[in-house]
Amino acid sequence: MSKRNDDFFAVKKDWSRVKDTLLGAYLPVYFSKVIHTRKPIVYIDCFAGAGRFGDGEDGSPRIALRERKAAIERSRYCDPKIDMYFIEPLYAAELESNISDFVCDDGHGRFHVLKDTYENAVPKILSGIGDVNVFLYVDPFGIKYLGNRIFADTCQNFNGNVELLLNLNSFGFIREACRVMGTAYKGEDVELEEREECVVDKTSESERLMTNIAGGDYWKRIIADYRKDNADTSKSSLKAEKDFASIYRHTLSKLGGGPFSYVLDIPIRIKEGSYPKYRMVHATNHPDGCIEMADNMIRRADELYRDIQSPNQPSLFEFDVNQEIKAPESLVREGLIRVIRKQSDAFIEKIQKWGLKYARSADAGTIPMRLHQILASFFCSNGIICSKKDAIDVLKKMETDGLIEVSRNPARTPQGVLSKFWSDDKGKMVFLKVKGAKP
Repeated sequence: MSKRNDDFFAVKKDWSRVKDTLLGAYLPVYFSKVIHTRKPIVYIDCFAGAGRFGDGEDGSPRIALRERKAAIERSRYCDPKIDMYFIEPLYAAELESNISDFVCDDGHGRFHVLKDTYENAVPKILSGIGDVNVFLYVDPFGIKYLGNRIFADTCQNFNGNVELLLNLNSFGFIREACRVMGTAYKGEDVELEEREECVVDKTSESERLMTNIAGGDYWKRIIADYRKDNADTSKSSLKAEKDFASIYRHTLSKLGGGPFSYVLDIPIRIKEGSYPKYRMVHATNHPDGCIEMADNMIRRADELYRDIQSPNQPSLFEFDVNQEIKAPESLVREGLIRVIRKQSDAFIEKIQKWGLKYARSADAGTIPMRLHQILASFFCSNGIICSKKDAIDVLKKMETDGLIEVSRNPARTPQGVLSKFWSDDKGKMVFLKVKGAKP
């Protein structure tokens, strides 16, 4: 059940440890890649907390500051710039004390502790920083602070590049939504880890609050379907949660009217088969960022779940981030083909809207698409059902089996040998198309 945690920062719980592990694993990759754009980076922790827990474990601000320092030290770029903002309305003094061992201004940027709310502070920060790369880490006090549109609107109104890592308390939302709609909740009782409780009841004001959180009133339809299923099994509750998370992601995507090209998530559980405590949602406009986060998530899925359950108990199976047995090759292959065709068809449609003609033929039914765009779209549309390496291994077999055509630029190595690389970076490009597509 939901509760106010006055001793929230006394001991770092498993849930907080998982969130911070994902953040700490991704930031080195993010900083390393984005520093090379030679544009400043602005990192914003929207709900920073005290910075350190009572048991001595680091919170997200110290983790981010540590990764910032390491990224600057290993960078070959002579003058990387990374500013950090930590927004915290209640524990700002404790936070300043707990990060005082880091240098506030080291010549490569500053860190700022703001005693403010995220809805006030974030627009102010972004309004005057120009063309920079922004990373938003959003781990709210409770579901009432999720406010879908503030993240979407903030990112849409900002001219720079934004990435978002968000803790979505999706199951907590479903449970409270049932209360608002007068529907009995009969699923597993999930104790929410919230600093501030969200109190809702069956009123129009509560309905507006839930619609603001969700970014639309689609949640009412989900709860109505839940009621039709009598909500008498755990599967009914789990389906409602998955439906909500899926549409929530869609509202953040450009297809759903949001600001991001790629949106994916990882559900966090403490044991196999249990309900997700929450989902970590990642949103970006760069395929590389999406692929790196997907790989980060799936590389750590087994490790994180096992650590929470029992560090010394091995698993008999490999699981994806949904804690389902990793997808068979045939399913990965089908998903990749769908994505290649869909992207190609969308590009052809765009060409036709421009007034240009495109002649289809049996041998040229699709336009070649970039590898990293395909992989990022694959993870977003199919879920993180395998690693980047697994997906590329399947593509290699598809090429061998004559299902796809692969072209590369440069086509040959400096020694004149045909190129065989499978990566879109450092001056290399890989293009894929489905062979024998129907006109």
